[in-house]
Amino acid sequence: MKTALTVAVALSGLQVLIGVTGFRRSVAATWWLVDRLPPPRRADPEDLVLAGARARGIAMIADKLPSRPRCLPRALLLSALLRRRRMGADLCLGARTDGAFDAHAWVELGGRPVNEAADLHATYSCLWRGSVLGA
Repeated sequence: MKTALTVAVALSGLQVLIGVTGFRRSVAATWWLVDRLPPPRRADPEDLVLAGARARGIAMIADKLPSRPRCLPRALLLSALLRRRRMGADLCLGARTDGAFDAHAWVELGGRPVNEAADLHATYSCLWRGSVLGA
């Protein structure tokens, strides 16, 4: 229950932060804060499994919030959690490649989207990619 409350507060805070400061400053502020937190006690060797579980947990909690945070705060929170575990993931911003314009944010680990549709790259093209751990 404590974890769900923490995720709900983080998602709500990220929505406000993105709205007030914009995308780039929100990423910088979020990753700056995460870098100052103590690292988790244990690392899981199954990075993709752990990342998927975290993403599903974030989605489940986000879907219950009244503000229903969309993909950007969800992806930013997931990227922060993966950065904290020192996982080499990428935060991606993209646009739909077919049909009407639509934007999407997601996280990739090892070039594979985390907790996204298998055909994500057929639908969206990554226009901005930021390494969670930096260059």
